[in-house]
Amino acid sequence: ITGRLPSVMFVFLTDRIFFFADQMKIARCFGIFVIATTISSVENYQLKDIGCHDVMEEAVDPGKWFVAPGGMSGRCFDKHGMEYQENDTIRSCCGCLTFHCVGNFEPTTHRSEYFWSASSESDVDQRCCLSCEGKVFPEGTEMGVSATEVGNCTTEVTTTCLYNPATGQGEITEDHSLKDCCLDSGGLHHIATEVMDPATCSVRECKGTSEHRGHSNPFWTATRTFPDCNCCHLDGTMIPPGGWILYNNKLNLTCCEG
Repeated sequence: ITGRLPSVMFVFLTDRIFFFADQMKIARCFGIFVIATTISSVENYQLKDIGCHDVMEEAVDPGKWFVAPGGMSGRCFDKHGMEYQENDTIRSCCGCLTFHCVGNFEPTTHRSEYFWSASSESDVDQRCCLSCEGKVFPEGTEMGVSATEVGNCTTEVTTTCLYNPATGQGEITEDHSLKDCCLDSGGLHHIATEVMDPATCSVRECKGTSEHRGHSNPFWTATRTFPDCNCCHLDGTMIPPGGWILYNNKLNLTCCEG
């Protein structure tokens, strides 16, 4: 029986970081971007291999067989010992999986055996998400946290299963947060880097995370150099509007509207 696996569909929900094929284009702002993954049909994935991500949320044990006593009809049992007749169903994994009580006559032992089985794709609720390992996650569940490298900067990746009402399906989203760098239109900058911003006549500094100030990721702080806008800069020097600088001890340069 062919099941369903996530097939990656890149949906970027912010204008902060964009990936195109084998290159990366960085936009003006810094922070988070999201990759959405929807459930679509993939061949050679067996429904019998699907299970709940948390064994504590499993209502049944799909790998357990129940032998019917001689001459008697068989039963399936859930993890609490409750009996179910053949063809009965039970919801498991916070409602993400539906299992059926299935009977099978084994000719070699001349006995009937019963077990729990997910028999079709409809037994996997579309509001939930499937990982590549065949683990099912209910909507709103964090699927994992990992770290990756973007250039020389570390990015924390939080994967979550979220329900999208527009598609009627669960989507695997990736929340990428920079941990030791800040991002602007010029690219990635390590903590303590200072960048001049002539448009606001200020200097921005990349600061590390500061939970008590409400920053869970690196952030920029700006210090005004002049109480004005549209400054100029040359060789690391900020020049206010109307101000001047001697260049190479020969040329007098004046700042005019930035």
